[in-house]
Amino acid sequence: MRTVETPTLHAGGEEGFADTVWVRIEFEGRPAVLGILRDATEVRGMRVQLAQADRLASLGVLTSSPTSTRFRRFGAPPASSPRCSSTCS
Repeated sequence: MRTVETPTLHAGGEEGFADTVWVRIEFEGRPAVLGILRDATEVRGMRVQLAQADRLASLGVLTSSPTSTRFRRFGAPPASSPRCSSTCS
């Protein structure tokens, strides 16, 4: 059994996504395929939003890090930095 996300067209004409599962079975003594489709439009939208939030969060961590390349290249943070104590001057 395998689940695949498939683009779909809803009854109202809007595009969406469905999780589809196909299983080979025997029905009335003959081979058959049983398919299940589940609307996954909202789930996919949430996955996209989560990925964007993760990317933005990682950028925020990189730019606000006190060990960024600016500090490593030039030594200690400047005296005006809120992270610097009175020993920086």
